[in-house]
Amino acid sequence: MLTACGLEVDPRTLWHNRKGAQHLEAGDSSEAQRSYLEALGLDPFISEVHTNLGLTYHTLKQGDQAL
Repeated sequence: MLTACGLEVDPRTLWHNRKGAQHLEAGDSSEAQRSYLEALGLDPFISEVHTNLGLTYHTLKQGDQAL
């Protein structure tokens, strides 16, 4: 279970993070990006989602967006 500052994370955030990983694994980086942004819209303090989004930006050749 992901936690943010020791607090339990909204299940919707986890769902969007998992969907992003599934999209990325399937080669659909654009959908992965959308899922990770949805997750961060729900909880912007989850470092794992930021990392996943950064990897997705790298895959999309948009590394400058990851900063």
